[in-house]
Amino acid sequence: MGELLAANPPAVMSRQVLRISICVLLIISAWVYLTSVDSGVLNESNFEAEDEAEVSNVFNSYPSFSPDGRQLVFSSDRSGNHELWILDLEDRLLKPITDHDSSDSHPSWSPDGHHIAFDSNRDGNREIYTLNLQSSEVSRVTNSAGWDGTPFWSEDGSRLIFYSERTGNADLFEVRLGTGAISPLTVTEHDEYYASRSPVDGSLVYESTFHGNRDIVVATPGDASEVFLTSNLARDHLPSWSPDGKWVVFTSRRDGNDEIYIVSRDGTGQKNISNHESADLMPKWSPDGESIVFVSNRSGSFDLYVINRQSGMVSKLEN
Repeated sequence: MGELLAANPPAVMSRQVLRISICVLLIISAWVYLTSVDSGVLNESNFEAEDEAEVSNVFNSYPSFSPDGRQLVFSSDRSGNHELWILDLEDRLLKPITDHDSSDSHPSWSPDGHHIAFDSNRDGNREIYTLNLQSSEVSRVTNSAGWDGTPFWSEDGSRLIFYSERTGNADLFEVRLGTGAISPLTVTEHDEYYASRSPVDGSLVYESTFHGNRDIVVATPGDASEVFLTSNLARDHLPSWSPDGKWVVFTSRRDGNDEIYIVSRDGTGQKNISNHESADLMPKWSPDGESIVFVSNRSGSFDLYVINRQSGMVSKLEN
């Protein structure tokens, strides 16, 4: 032991241990980063896990307006894991609507206001569910070995559009509620995510990786072609239709961080409407078209904000 200490004095051994520790940490960090980049829509915003670890406050995500515009449903980890919550926009009262030891996310309000569609891993992998707001009954809609997520209602409330990895890559599908019949909307060699239908003519808007990165695409019913509203080296994602079907709001990283952009139906008029150094993302239009709700970490944690479409004024939703 004396010879070992003489050959490797404590100061030298400490430096060796430090170097080894740093190498191990670098290897682990690289593995975590590559895993997050290569995984599916849970990491639509790959910064989420990193930023969430940096702040001790709650993480609110994926807000969606009620049909009358008086409430918001969103996912939040304020109770420990990601549950669904409803915020009343008049009295600012909050109430949880799910309570499960899983991750419930991507809520979407039904047109009649009586149900919430969402995705959850409560049965092992990510599937689509609906929640009856009157009875609190949760019903499983999909049952696939592949990932099913990001549901969005049809205008008549009879179907849900979602993305699934059941074909090997990410494609868009539609499930008819009641019968459970599932129809493919896209089956391509590239990936499509986060789709919704125009309230005016039923056109689909979604993300596509056709060009390698994610761009915003519109597909008109009966037309097999795709119209790319954006084609940018940065990531354009999380699109949402305006109520009049003339505009699409989305998140883009083309300015170095996540910002809220709008673009017209024909791809013109692209504009950054958030213009902030923090991350602004997950936008959804209000039913009256006058405002856009989004998530931002401009106050430190990821909270809900609303931007007035005309004035550009941004207000934080205190909750």
